[in-house]
Amino acid sequence: MTELTRAMELYTKEYIYLESTHTPIELKQLEEFKAALKEAIRLATQDYRKDSGNHQNTFNLALYYLVARKQQKAGQLYKDALSENASIYYIQEAIRDLQELLIVFPTYPYAAEMKGFLESALSLRQVALSAV
Repeated sequence: MTELTRAMELYTKEYIYLESTHTPIELKQLEEFKAALKEAIRLATQDYRKDSGNHQNTFNLALYYLVARKQQKAGQLYKDALSENASIYYIQEAIRDLQELLIVFPTYPYAAEMKGFLESALSLRQVALSAV
C-alpha cells in the first residue's frame, strides 16, 4: 500500500481536482499516479494468476481496482478472498488499507461501502470462531 499511498499524497502548488473526489492533486502527478496504479494492477494480477490463494495479494489487487474505479472487479476480488477463508489478519489489513484511502480521499466512491462489507465479514468470522 505504500507506493499507492505515496502516489495519492503528491501535492504541490498547481492543483486540479481528482475526478469527483474533490481532492487536489497536480495534473502531471495525476498522470504519474495513473501509471503507477496501472503497473501495480499488472504486477498484482500476475501474482494473482500464479497464486490466487495469496489473500494478501488478492486484497491489495481489490484495492487497486477500487482506486481505478472498477468497483465490480474490486468487489468480486474481496468476495473471492472471503469465500476462500482469508485469515482474520488479512481482512483486518484490508480494512486498514481502506481506512487509509478514506483518510486521504474521504468521499472516494465505494471505499466506505467496501470497508463496511469487510467489517461485517470480519465480525461474522470472529463470531463463528468464538462459537467453536
